[in-house]
Amino acid sequence: MKKNKSAALLLALSVAACMAFSACAQEKAAPSASKETEPAVQAAVLQTPVAPSYFDDAVFVGDSITSKLQMYAQDLRQNGEECLGQAQFITSGSLGYNNALWEISEESVHPFYKGAKTKIEDAVQDCGAKKVYLMLGMNDLGLFKDEQTFASIATLLESIKEKVPDVQLFLQSVTPMLKESQQAGLNNARIEEFDQKLKAYCEDNGYSFIDVASVMRDAQGNLIPEYCGDPDVLGIHFTSAACNVWVDYLLNHPR
Repeated sequence: MKKNKSAALLLALSVAACMAFSACAQEKAAPSASKETEPAVQAAVLQTPVAPSYFDDAVFVGDSITSKLQMYAQDLRQNGEECLGQAQFITSGSLGYNNALWEISEESVHPFYKGAKTKIEDAVQDCGAKKVYLMLGMNDLGLFKDEQTFASIATLLESIKEKVPDVQLFLQSVTPMLKESQQAGLNNARIEEFDQKLKAYCEDNGYSFIDVASVMRDAQGNLIPEYCGDPDVLGIHFTSAACNVWVDYLLNHPR
């Protein structure tokens, strides 16, 4: 029964994510943040930024939140603007650290790469990336205990390193949700607790922790409303303004 409830929750998240992702797709990429988002952008500038070309050999791996970043980058590039160099993207709605390890099947949520469902480590190898920026975890928090998730993180990262021995691995924080969207098992306190564990894990194992959440939350730890693209659905997906802040943060905190 517990397995069925977890599967139902995962399916609900997948459907809602697809609805939110579709809504986000209607939005044009914004080349700069609004006045309301300017303080967060300024907070990100802590070191000399790298050139966008730094990300030419990078791939961003994630769920539907990263899918929005992919659309944002593609829109800018199609308009002749630079965004994260030639970085590639491997994304799938409802993807997490745990289900990324499942066997590929009709029901699995593995990302499509070159027209077929592919395991993350194989897609990373095939795309030739040397830097991998992962943002997963949102779809793990409500379904799995942290101990299981961190065991899955270790397995996934080892699998990537086996395929690409000289790869650099960067783990991005899980980002916050709207205050009104919080639930008993998935809320901003839970997300921040997980991110602190993820940061410690990176420090202990020699990986880079990229704290994207730090410029997405307000003083109370909630997702800034102007950054939320699905306030009436899940309250976790981004607007183009949020993606602009995300890119700015990456340029100033690439590692």
